Amino acid sequence: AATTPGAVKLLAASGADVNAQADNGWTALMAAASQNAAGMVRALLSAGADPALKNAKSETAAAIARADGYAAVGRTIEAASAAASKP
Repeated sequence: AATTPGAVKLLAASGADVNAQADNGWTALMAAASQNAAGMVRALLSAGADPALKNAKSETAAAIARADGYAAVGRTIEAASAAASKP
C-alpha cells in the first residue's frame, strides 16, 4: 500500500517531492506525525523530508506530533531537524 515506509522509498526514488505541501501547508511528514506513524516518519526523513517546514498555522511536524501526544515521534523529528541545521 502507498502508506508503507517502503512506498516512500520507491516514490522518492521515482522523483516524488516528499516536501510537497497541501493547500493548508501540510506535508506527508506532518500527516505521519499526526498519526504517530514512527516508521513512516523515519522513512520520510530518510527520503529528504524537511522537518523545518511549517503549515498554514505555522506548525512544524514535531509540534504537531507533540500537540497530539506523540512525544517520541516529536523527538525523532526534532533530532533530524537539529542534525540538518548543523554545518
